[in-house]
Order: sequence, then structure tokens, then C-alpha cells
Amino acid sequence: MEELLKREYSQLWRLDFDALENEAAEVTSVINLAKKLKDIYRKRGVTPTNTLVTKVLLGTLGCIPAYDTLFTKGVKNELCKEFSYNLSPVSASPVIVG
Repeated sequence: MEELLKREYSQLWRLDFDALENEAAEVTSVINLAKKLKDIYRKRGVTPTNTLVTKVLLGTLGCIPAYDTLFTKGVKNELCKEFSYNLSPVSASPVIVG
């Protein structure tokens, strides 16, 4: 919980998605926070999946959907045939191929 309350992530606390001007900054913050959360879980002996991390971010900050089985099936069914995501600095956002 301490990590989620750090000032460096303050722009994620009350995101107004309709008013976002510089999405890159917010995406970078989400990716950095996700990476940090994964590190914290690993130090505690927990294997952090993308589903776990995105559910924590959804439940605490509401800044990203939970990338669970139902979400990915829905995206594949409604938007595209292939859908992949990777919460790492290399791939900063979901890749949707339609």
C-alpha cells in the first residue's frame, strides 16, 4: 500500500480520462508502478501475474482494467482476434490487432 501512495504516482490517484492531455506520462506511471508492485510481490515470495497486478491497480486506483480471462476473452470477441499485453517498459500498452 505504501508504494501506491507515493507522490510519484499522484497523477494516477484521480485520473480524469476525458481530460487527459499527455497520455504518455500516465501510461509510463502505470507501467512503472506495475513493475514496482511485481518486485514487491516477488520479495514476499508471491509470483505476480499480470492479472494480479492489474486487479490491484483497478481496485486501488482505477487506472487500468483488470486484464483477467474475462477481459481478454471479451476484447478478443468484440474487438479483435488477437490480443496481447505486457506490463513492462518495453511494451507500454496493450497490443490490439484487428
